[in-house]
Amino acid sequence: MRILVRGCSSHDALVKAGAEAVRGDLKDANSLRAACAGADAVITTANSVGRAGDDTVESVDRHGNRNLVESADAAGVRRFLFISALGADTQSPMPFLRAKGETEKRIRDSSMDWTILEPNVFMDIWVPAVVGGPAPSGRPVTLVGEGRRPIPSSPGTMLRLIPSPRSIARRPRGRRPPLPRRYLPLKSWYQVSNMVSPRMSKLATHKQGSRDPLELALVGRN
Repeated sequence: MRILVRGCSSHDALVKAGAEAVRGDLKDANSLRAACAGADAVITTANSVGRAGDDTVESVDRHGNRNLVESADAAGVRRFLFISALGADTQSPMPFLRAKGETEKRIRDSSMDWTILEPNVFMDIWVPAVVGGPAPSGRPVTLVGEGRRPIPSSPGTMLRLIPSPRSIARRPRGRRPPLPRRYLPLKSWYQVSNMVSPRMSKLATHKQGSRDPLELALVGRN
């Protein structure tokens, strides 16, 4: 197994377990070509969430993933597994989900066999960042759509698995592609907003006609 690491990465434990470490960065297309050479499959979970500096949605989730998909395809990689996000769409109003959607399209258009996983958000991670930031200071939380669709919390989540047509074709006759696992949903974003601040219904800015199934722009720090 080969792992792509950066200079600041802590990967000694993986190397001791037998992994081959290759220095590189999604923002450096040349390093990705070397990392993908001779590989049979590529699995990526990389994204810009929680990063800073040069690691942005534009540089990592959009251009970086493009570099990786193109490098893997050019190197003759047979299978590509991509961790996306539920709501990924090339037309999403949210840059992160739009970048994920663009990457999904690029993977589908490649010559590789592929699998795309679209996990939902975790409320225990996003509520403090999205609602807990603007609400206490009286700033609005921006809702896309009505924001009333229930969203589950950890550890109960929803996952959409999208296998490539070739993967489906190779399944034994009579077997269907795996269905996403679904757990009991809890509160909607609108309910959470009002729980945090009774005045949130007056502060919320609604945007109608969104194609984003998450129904809330996770950039609601206006």
